[in-house]
Amino acid sequence: MLTNNDLGKIKKIIHDGIKPVQIDVTGLKIDVKSLKTGVKGLEANITGLKKDVKKIRKNVDIIIDSFDRENLSSNRRISRIETHLQLKPLADF
Repeated sequence: MLTNNDLGKIKKIIHDGIKPVQIDVTGLKIDVKSLKTGVKGLEANITGLKKDVKKIRKNVDIIIDSFDRENLSSNRRISRIETHLQLKPLADF
């Protein structure tokens, strides 16, 4: 049977073994908190970037529509000019 002295020695050995693990866990908790803070900042940046991309896409769509309308208008004008001057249309390249 174990004496109180033996139990005290076992307790001290276990306590000495757990102490470095507790220090490591504390350090890990601090690291996790800093990572969470960093992730929150990145999420905010991504939200801003998504809004910017949405605006850019909208602007690109407007520009493309404008160029399409201008191109159609130019093609019609060219066709009318060719007809009026009795020119043969150029081959499309």
